[in-house]
This record gives sequence, structure tokens and C-alpha cells, in this order.
Amino acid sequence: MNKPFYFLALGLGIYTALFYSANNIDLIDGGTVVMSLMTISLFTLIIMAILSLAYNFFLTKKIKKKHSILVGALFVLFSYYMRLPIQDALQLYLEKPLEKASLVGLQLILSTGAFFFGYLVSVLKAQKKILAIFSLISLFPTYKLIDRFIIGDREIAEESTGPSPIFKKRKNVYFILFDGYGSIDALNMLGIKNADFLENLSQKGFRLYKSFFTNLQPTINAMPTFFHMDFKYNEEFINNRKVISFLEKSSISTKKGKVYKIFKDNDYRINIVHHKKHIILHHCQADICFPTHVPLSSYFKIFDKVILMDKFQLFFNPLSARMRHQRHGGFRSTVFSSISSERSQFSYFHFFSPNHTAGALSGVCDEEEEIKKYAKRVDGANADILEIIRVIESQDPDSLVILTSDHGAFIANKCGFPKKAPKTAKEVLDGQGAFLAIKWGKDYDGKFDKDIKSSSNLFRYIFSHLAQDDSILSTKVPDDAYYKRKKTIDDGNLVFQ
Repeated sequence: MNKPFYFLALGLGIYTALFYSANNIDLIDGGTVVMSLMTISLFTLIIMAILSLAYNFFLTKKIKKKHSILVGALFVLFSYYMRLPIQDALQLYLEKPLEKASLVGLQLILSTGAFFFGYLVSVLKAQKKILAIFSLISLFPTYKLIDRFIIGDREIAEESTGPSPIFKKRKNVYFILFDGYGSIDALNMLGIKNADFLENLSQKGFRLYKSFFTNLQPTINAMPTFFHMDFKYNEEFINNRKVISFLEKSSISTKKGKVYKIFKDNDYRINIVHHKKHIILHHCQADICFPTHVPLSSYFKIFDKVILMDKFQLFFNPLSARMRHQRHGGFRSTVFSSISSERSQFSYFHFFSPNHTAGALSGVCDEEEEIKKYAKRVDGANADILEIIRVIESQDPDSLVILTSDHGAFIANKCGFPKKAPKTAKEVLDGQGAFLAIKWGKDYDGKFDKDIKSSSNLFRYIFSHLAQDDSILSTKVPDDAYYKRKKTIDDGNLVFQ
């Protein structure tokens, strides 16, 4: 075996780690990138060692073109590494999910083509040239990672909302977000029956906002619109200038948003409790933060994508599942232990249910089947909502409770949103329509009900109510919503440009 073979094998492993890290950038941090590089490279080295043993075996059998055969085998490994993005691209092109038999057939075609490509590379003695090509294309994911962790990680220029309003009503505030729970209008459009649950909420004193929406998508962009009370911070979408990184958006949602500042200025305790660590990362500086930063959990996402086949239970899969189970139990206990009337506090609980359809990750699905699955998840979320309301009514009955979401089901247009730009009112409503119900208390007269439309202005109305002062409403931003620089909702009305 010659040196170019080993360098090529290592290069393919490194490129794979860079590619998956860059394309799962919302799930990872810098430590995950390093660990992914090390592990996938190590896995590739193990395969290289096996191929070296095979080479020595071929020597004893006097097999011809043995080096070319092993280079072909190396590219078969690389085709396995890259199977997921190829499958997704094909399904998106065909606009339908592939059956298991088709996926197996596709992998066989890829493996066969990859083998003959590698064989030809060896015969033509082009290993160094291929390595040079991979070195060049590795610059793209490398730049994307550098842009996120170094260049793009700059702070947002503060836009003043004036002095923090002083609360005259010292109510505890519970901001309870159920990820992917579409607006009342959106669920009606999908044909999902939810009238009994909504009636139950109304009887418990909740006001329903059937046409509420979030200004930006996906979740990492939607959450800062709540907590920074603005959507214009995200110039990457609106002005096509990449300014604010993932880390900065995460920071807004966990410590630096204007909403947190106003609560802290009113001497409120801050509790942030997430079902998953999608946004928490290591930024949280609240009085209670859950979960704490666990780099390994995001690392397993990359490892599972690249190396482990679906339902192929190796050591890492049970370990990862055990960590998720422990985190789920800890999440629920932390939520319920945070509910108390002892002192003024703002609590943000983020449940990852009913969640958007899995088809949104690939941009293809059977809409009817996904609606049935989503309706069942909505029922599960409803049960969780009623349970947490019961606890709040028991432990903190005079509190202000906000039930909301970050987006809808992503089912319309064969689960095309957010992979594909929305083209119809149905797609916009399905993607950006978000559930909202608020229990203001007996002292609320409904004065804001007709005005509350979008996530960017929601807390302005909450603060105005608590302060009994409407001056903060003079800082409202337009109720506009965007999808990749295309305005989809203008002041609460669907628009298309």
C-alpha cells in the first residue's frame, strides 16, 4: 500500500466530518466538530487497517490489481458515508419518499459506481489529483464552520425600547412553548379537530388568538423574535447580509434578549427549561437552566448520521437513548419544581411536541399520513398542556400564563416547508402560523385581543398589561413575516412577492 492511499482515506474521513458538521450546524458546537473529526477519522483508519490486511492477503493469493480493488473499496465506504444527503436530494427531486427497497437499491447502485470510480482512479494513478480535489471542496464546509464560530459570532446592535417599564402587577409569568403546534387557523386548515381542547382552555380563562404567527423560521430564528421583540436583527434573511450567527441567536433566547432585561430590571427570577438542548448550549445564565451543556449529546447526532444505520444498535445508540430518557425525566421534574408563587419569576418552558413532521427534513411526504400522525401528537401535547395548567392552577393560580409555539406542522406541499419556499396561503399558514392562548387573569378587559398578531410584538402587550402603561407599545415593529427574504405576511395579512 502506498502513502497516497492512506492520505486519500484519511482525507475522505475528514471531509465527511466537515460536511456533516457544516450541514448540521444548528445542532452542534465547536467541541462537537473536533470530536466528529477525530472519531470519523479514527473509524476510517480502522477501515484502512482492515484494507491493509486484505492487501497482505491478496499478496499471498497473487490477486491482480489488488491495490485498485482496495481503492475501490475505500470509495464504497465513502459512498456509505454520504448516503443520507444523496437520498434526501433524490427524494426532494422526485417529491416523494423512497421505500426501503428503493433505498437499498440506491445504495447498491452508489456502491457499485463508487467501486468502479475508485478502481479507475487507482488504474490511472490519479489518487493525488482526487486528494487535491477533496482538499479544495473541503474549504466550503470549513468556511461555513469558521463563519459560524468565529466570523459570524458578533453581537447585535441594541435598539432601544426605552427604559424598562415598571410593573404594577407583580404576577409570575409562564411562557410555555410547544414546538411545532400550529395556530388554530392552521389546524382547522389541516382538518384536525381540536374544539374540545380549545373549549377546555376557554373555560379555564384562556383567551385564544387563532391567527397568531411567528415572524421568522425555523426555530433558531423564531425564538429571538419573541425574546428580542424584533425580527430585523436577522439581516441574513431580510437584507441578504449575513450578520448574526447561530450562537448569537441562541444567546438572545437564553440570556441577552430584551425580554429578559425587562424582567430582571423588575427583580424577577428567570427560569429556562428545555426539553432538548437545541437552543440552550452553554449560553444560559438564568437562575434555573435545564439542560446544562452536554457536548456529547450533539456529538452523537453527527456520529449516528454518518456511521450508524437506522435501528443498528451499537454501543453508542443505547447510550444516547439512555441520555435522552434521563433528560426527559429531568425536564418534567424541573418544569414542575419551577412552578411556585413564592417570589416574582418568569419561566420559559420549551416542550418539543407536537413538533413538525419528520418529512420537513427531506421536503417530501404523504400529506394525509402525516396529518394523521400530527393529529395524534397534538393530542399528546394537549394532555401535557392540561397537566401543566393543573399544576399552575394549584401552585400559582394568580399567574399570567402564555401558551404558544414557534411554527406549524410543515405538512403542506408534501412537507415542503421550510425546504422549499412557500407559494400559497396554505403553505404560509401551515409553516408560520403558531398557537397562542393567554390566561391574563380576571383583571384583563380584552383591550389587546385584536392587536396581538406576531411573535415580535407579543411581549410588548404583556409588559403593557403588567405595567399598566402603554408607552412601550410606541416601540412596536411591523407585524411582518419573512421566508428567506421573501415577505410572506404583511401586518397580519398573507402576501406574495
